[in-house]
Amino acid sequence: MKWAPNTTTGMVVAGQLNTAGSSNQLINGPKFIFLDEVHSTVYVVDYYNNRVQKFLLGTNGTGITVAGGNGAGSGLNQLKNAAGIWVSSKDLSLYVGDQGNHRVMKWSVNATQGSIVAGVTGVTGSTSLLLNTPGDVALDSTETFIYVADYGNHRVQRFHL
Repeated sequence: MKWAPNTTTGMVVAGQLNTAGSSNQLINGPKFIFLDEVHSTVYVVDYYNNRVQKFLLGTNGTGITVAGGNGAGSGLNQLKNAAGIWVSSKDLSLYVGDQGNHRVMKWSVNATQGSIVAGVTGVTGSTSLLLNTPGDVALDSTETFIYVADYGNHRVQRFHL
C-alpha cells in the first residue's frame, strides 16, 4: 500500500487485495520490500512463491520476477523461504536472505541464477562462516560489506563482498 501525505487511505502498488497467487500480478505472503525511489520501483519478497518481484510504480501492477521463481529449492536459480532484500545503488544487483537454504544470494540484473555471498547452501551452524535462518540484509554505503540478521544464531554478521 502507498499513502499520500495527509490521507487515510492507501493505494495498492503490488498484488491484489485478498487474492494470493503466483501470476505476475499476484503475490503470496509479501515479507520484505525495498523501495528504489530513483527508479520508481518496489521490490517485493514473495515468500510463499519463493521469488522476488519487481514492480514499477505508476504502472498496471504487473510484476517481473527478478530472483527465484523456480519453485522452492537449493539450486542457484531457486530460493527457499526468501526473507530480507537489499538492492545495490551501484549496479541494481539484489541481495536476498535465503532462509530455507541458510545463505545470502546475489542476483545481478537479468541473471537467470544467483551466486552465494554468505553461508553454505543447506548447512546451518554457528561458526563465522555459517548462517542459521538468515533474515534481513543490508549493505554499507560503499557496498564493501553486507550485514546479515542471522536469526537462528541470535546475531548480526558482517561479510566482505
